[in-house]
Amino acid sequence: LVASAQKSFREGGRMRKPTIWVWDARSLEVLKGPLVFTGCNQRWVSQLAFTPSGDTLCSVGADDDHLLVLWDWQTGVARCHVLTHKERIF
Repeated sequence: LVASAQKSFREGGRMRKPTIWVWDARSLEVLKGPLVFTGCNQRWVSQLAFTPSGDTLCSVGADDDHLLVLWDWQTGVARCHVLTHKERIF
């Protein structure tokens, strides 16, 4: 599994939220996407990682508190979230 994310952007006068896509690394088939997570990771997603089982996707947003969210990526449902810190993430 591979996940990629996109920054928020303006299109036709409207602000578009960041999206996350999940891919099969071997076939390059899109498994899920675009996932748009309302209320979380509103500017862009700075980090993405899967659990070893591949069932859960972790995202860290570039919001002021760098919200860390654990997602059931197959349904798009947030399992839990926590504010991390206000320092920049590289």
